[in-house]
Amino acid sequence: MAAVAVWMDRHEAKIFVFGADGVEAHHLKAHGGVHPSGHGKEHDLHKFFHELTSELTRTKLKECLLMGPGVAKEQFKHELEAKHPQLAQKIVGMESTDHLSDAQLQDHAHRFFKHRGVFEGL
Repeated sequence: MAAVAVWMDRHEAKIFVFGADGVEAHHLKAHGGVHPSGHGKEHDLHKFFHELTSELTRTKLKECLLMGPGVAKEQFKHELEAKHPQLAQKIVGMESTDHLSDAQLQDHAHRFFKHRGVFEGL
């Protein structure tokens, strides 16, 4: 089982999987345009959330920290609560952060999980 930190906004997600062998980083990009009707953005956001959910499910996470600058993390958590409640229960923190480098995000998440004692079980 791994500790996973996700930095996200409506355009991308940076996923950091903390395991016994170190940190693995994955990036997901939201894709697609907007339909003339204006409904494309919402559809693309749900597709993006679905892809992120699939990625998190593959990690077999123990705990998850969601980070990001806007409301996408809250929207994602609400979607998990509605569609994947077991996964939503593994979210142990949500923090507002600016656009940081991957190294800064990993360092921030490492401190968060270390404080929670997560690494003692890895």
